[in-house]
Amino acid sequence: MQVKIFASQLIGTGTEMVEMLQAGALEAALIPTAEIAPITPSVQVLDIPFLFPSREVAYKVIDGRAGRDILKPLRTVNIEGVAFWESGFKQFTGNFPIREPQDYKGRKIRVMPAPVIVEQFKAFGATPVPIDFKELYNALQQKVVDGQENPLATNITMRF
Repeated sequence: MQVKIFASQLIGTGTEMVEMLQAGALEAALIPTAEIAPITPSVQVLDIPFLFPSREVAYKVIDGRAGRDILKPLRTVNIEGVAFWESGFKQFTGNFPIREPQDYKGRKIRVMPAPVIVEQFKAFGATPVPIDFKELYNALQQKVVDGQENPLATNITMRF
């Protein structure tokens, strides 16, 4: 077996890679649940903020029956969910102080396309703006959006 790895969205955005998986043009991909949620809403349950009190609890849930049940509907859209990957809990960053949800009021925040994430920021009083990850750095730099959410390691690596 030969495995070719295409990092940093070299062959497409998250949405495009989901479509390639469905069509059989791509055999495997590590894609955030938020990118899959538009076609399989069951996976977005994992994007509910503050759902798990710790990493250990999250692993126990997703590595058990609940995780298998969340992945099962992917089969109806020609995708086989094998496992979950995590890159850390989400961290919020912005060009403004963020101490409480009200701090988002009136701000434009980059979001992934999962409805639950869009609704989260609407509840905070923000304007959610779906922007693909590879466009995020420029969107922040050009002030298209005021803030974003990503795991700490991603924030550091990408210099968000």
